Amino acid sequence: PFGLLSGVLVGPASVPNGRACGCVCPGCKRPLFAYNQGEVRDPYFGHAPGEDCDRGTETALHMAAKLALVTAKRMSRPGLVKPVVSDPLADGPRYQAEVIEQAVMALYDEMHDERDVKISGESSSSSSFVRPDVRATAGELVDWIEIRVTNAVSVDKQLAMQKAGMRVIEVDMRMLPRQRVSLEEVRSFVVDELTCKRWIA
Repeated sequence: PFGLLSGVLVGPASVPNGRACGCVCPGCKRPLFAYNQGEVRDPYFGHAPGEDCDRGTETALHMAAKLALVTAKRMSRPGLVKPVVSDPLADGPRYQAEVIEQAVMALYDEMHDERDVKISGESSSSSSFVRPDVRATAGELVDWIEIRVTNAVSVDKQLAMQKAGMRVIEVDMRMLPRQRVSLEEVRSFVVDELTCKRWIA
């Protein structure tokens, strides 16, 4: 859905038609062709005939989501709850949810993409690094954000972040159309939509 023009994400309607667009694929870095002069189809990018790329769309959406967050410095943040075991002798459900934080439009002082985070192991030699997609800070508060376009965060990475006490939110992009989507639609979805987000650590 997007191409890179001098390192900047652009949509196909904003550049000259054909190879003159000067864009490359965010996934494979090969030249793209912009198709934006038809009256039937919406503008779109394509590779040269015979060239296949299986990661261009995913990489483009991933980059667009991070760009939207870093630029906006705000995001609808889901409520945070934890299960509480009730008195086994009492009537009613065995487990109840205790609300720790209400859902809110969170305003951040800074948002940065992809920073390595050192996670200490049980010994000094067993430390490791994880790389969340976005680091968001508001005063002393730090939220880490993972963008899911196709694959979920690995179990190992999720457990490592949980063990380190990190606050991590997953933004699930799978509800967003893959091809005919604009940068503004990605921004609105990632920043404002609440139903696509959940705490994973």
